[in-house]
Amino acid sequence: MAETTLYRERVIASIDTRPDEYLPFVPQRVHALRESVILKPAAESLRQGWDEARQGMAYPAEESWEGIDARMRRPANPRALRRRAIPPSCL
Repeated sequence: MAETTLYRERVIASIDTRPDEYLPFVPQRVHALRESVILKPAAESLRQGWDEARQGMAYPAEESWEGIDARMRRPANPRALRRRAIPPSCL
C-alpha cells in the first residue's frame, strides 16, 4: 500500500503544477489510461512465461540487458531477494 500512496502523491504533485485550465482533461486522460492498460492475472502471466520458457522462447539474462545503460544496485537487505523466490510447487 505504501507504493500506491507514493504514486498517488506523485500524480497529485504533477497535477498541482499544471494550470487550472488543464484540469477538465485529467479525468479523460485517466480513463484513457485505464482502458489502454490490461493486466493479466499473476497466475496466468506466470503460466504463459513458464510455457514460453519450456518452448525455448527464452533468452539468456545477459541478453536482456543489451543496449540498456543501468547500474546494478545492491539491495539494502539481500535476504529479501531470497524470500521473493517462487517456490517450485508453483511451477
